[in-house]
Amino acid sequence: MSSVKGKMALAPLAVAVALASETGFAAINLGGGTTLTAGMRGQVMYDDNQFGLAEDPVESIRTVGAPYAQLSRESSALGYGLFYEARAGEYATPDTEGYLDHVASGDLQWQPASIFRTSIRFDYSDLHEDLGIDALFSDDLEPGAVPLLEPGRNQRESVRGRLELGGNDHRLGAALALGVVDEDFSQDLRDRKGKRAGLELGLAISTSARLVVGAARIEQEYDLVPEAIPLQSNHQDEHVVGLVFRSSRTSLDVRVGEVEKDFDDVRRSDYSGDLWRAGLTWRPRSYSTFSYTTAQVPQETQDFARADFLEVRSHTLSWGHQWSDRLSSSLAYGTSSQAPRGGTGSDTVDSRRYGLRLDLDVNRHLVVGIAASSVRRQPGNGLEGIDRNQLALTCTVEI
Repeated sequence: MSSVKGKMALAPLAVAVALASETGFAAINLGGGTTLTAGMRGQVMYDDNQFGLAEDPVESIRTVGAPYAQLSRESSALGYGLFYEARAGEYATPDTEGYLDHVASGDLQWQPASIFRTSIRFDYSDLHEDLGIDALFSDDLEPGAVPLLEPGRNQRESVRGRLELGGNDHRLGAALALGVVDEDFSQDLRDRKGKRAGLELGLAISTSARLVVGAARIEQEYDLVPEAIPLQSNHQDEHVVGLVFRSSRTSLDVRVGEVEKDFDDVRRSDYSGDLWRAGLTWRPRSYSTFSYTTAQVPQETQDFARADFLEVRSHTLSWGHQWSDRLSSSLAYGTSSQAPRGGTGSDTVDSRRYGLRLDLDVNRHLVVGIAASSVRRQPGNGLEGIDRNQLALTCTVEI
């Protein structure tokens, strides 16, 4: 039985390689600046601690096949994009049920004049609990934010809109951002809806630098929470000042300020504290990029008894390098601390992450690579630490 499952696990990667050798199609140009791209990603991963256990870890080998399609149009006045990807995972060992995840997104940008720009974006995902080996390399919506590992499945829909007046070519600028999100989990206790509204004002102090000041309100409403558990619903107010700098080699975006979090239920303690988000990118050469992100933000917790929420502080340092026209690499190191606020928890959970990725462009349609990730988590309370290491062979085919 195991040999049959092993052959099934290698099927998506075999199909991807076959497509690369048998086809020679380019992205389809539909005219008017619109293109259609289709492809498939394949991944064979070894995981030495699939369930993240401190004792008696369970090893696993799985294969993921992910066909995707993207429709996009780029224009100075009007642009849009649509994307869909299905991710099918099959375990060769242990005898664990496979999964099928879905990810979709769409965006629209309109700029009728240099002083006015508006955009809207929607995202949909239906995912199982494993974040995958590329979690450390993904672009965080909030620099340095640490994603939560939540068991079961998570279905998420969100819509974000942004209206900008002024911009980099004008001394004064303003931006209004609105967003809504709806998250449904396998465990109803975690179902929640959120709203966000933010206003930012900018003042150019040079051709490369801009001062910004902003305010935002975030509201979260939890569904189906038993009365015995103090309600998690809350609203959060943020006030920040910052600096945005752009040059040919360096980009910097720093926001610092304060945040106040008020819970609807008086049984949960409110919070007031420091807030920061910062990102720095330096390109000493056109083929080499260093990045650093850091943040301190309040974050929701799923352990209602341990804490009302978590104060998360994180740092991530990465280096991407293009060694040749065909070979590229990425290195990343990250740390995070999750300090409980309210509730019965007192010990901070500390984590360290290491990541390495190497990609080789075989031809214009095929990219193969290898990726490795290591995570060390210390849960506090005198408990034994958790180690998890992953190694993956990757393959991407574009038709």
